[in-house]
Amino acid sequence: MIEILPVGLEAALTEPAHALVVQRTAIPDERSAEALLRRCRAAGLRKVFELDDDLLENPPEFLRHTEGFAERRAAARLFASGADAITVTTPALHALLDRMFAAPVYLLPNALDERLWLKEAPTTGGSVLAATHHAIHKAGRLLRRQAQIRLLYMGTASHHRDLQTLREPVERLKREYGRGVRLDVIGATNEESNESWFGLITIPRYAQTNYPAFVGWLRGLTGYQIGVAPLLDSPFNRAKSNLKYLDYCGLGLAPVVSDGPSFEGIVAHGETGFLVSDSVDAWYATLRQLIEEESIRECIRANARADLIGNHTLAAQAVERRTAWCRILDIDPDNRFIPERTN
Repeated sequence: MIEILPVGLEAALTEPAHALVVQRTAIPDERSAEALLRRCRAAGLRKVFELDDDLLENPPEFLRHTEGFAERRAAARLFASGADAITVTTPALHALLDRMFAAPVYLLPNALDERLWLKEAPTTGGSVLAATHHAIHKAGRLLRRQAQIRLLYMGTASHHRDLQTLREPVERLKREYGRGVRLDVIGATNEESNESWFGLITIPRYAQTNYPAFVGWLRGLTGYQIGVAPLLDSPFNRAKSNLKYLDYCGLGLAPVVSDGPSFEGIVAHGETGFLVSDSVDAWYATLRQLIEEESIRECIRANARADLIGNHTLAAQAVERRTAWCRILDIDPDNRFIPERTN
């Protein structure tokens, strides 16, 4: 078994371990990065750097002006330069970091922890589409039409411009359906926003820095049917992962996402979600179809959930992920640590 223990900077400098994994811009400055590298070399620890956003080459504009980010970005570059291995979540990041650093770069796509996201243990195996349009359509006739269709959008402040892609389509839908359609937003804008075309949901303090707590809180937000993830074309967004699709699958929503690198090859258009070009008419037409066609909407929700369970959980990827981490950490399959090689 490979045991992973989350620690802060101080513990990272002292706790016994076989390897040290640094995520994103966790190191505050270059001095701390140098101290970690020295500690790892002295103790023979494997040095692993993880990245799931293009924060080193093309960070979003708001981060460039965030206090302390420049120092953290420099520290991440320094640690990555001395790393034994680097892991990323997208092919675009793999190509970028492979050019930037000497360490081997491993592609480990995102997966959700079934212990947090699923009530029951998932069945692993190949891709399974659990519902056919015909079966859902037949069952849908027995369902009472819901009074309100609710859409959910989640994103950090880096996605404020992406969110604006939805303004005109949602305003058109609200003019057409009135209170029958509602978009709620988590993140992507500040709490002082006076936008009237969406509702703003504030993450409670206890869930802001604790991922298991965040997932528990998020899963408690019931009553939504559709999850939306527009991504405008930009250098930063081209390296984004498919995580929003997985989150929406985990929440039991019908995912509607931008047709771009982040979701291509993952979302089966018309089966596990909808891929939409970034035009007002395309977003309006797709969302309107899902609002009007309950059978299609419910079919997508069921299929997306099945896709998550069959392909995108830690359990579903257990064998592949363990094999990859054995290579990254330089350990044999029996979990006996292999001593550091001398150059």
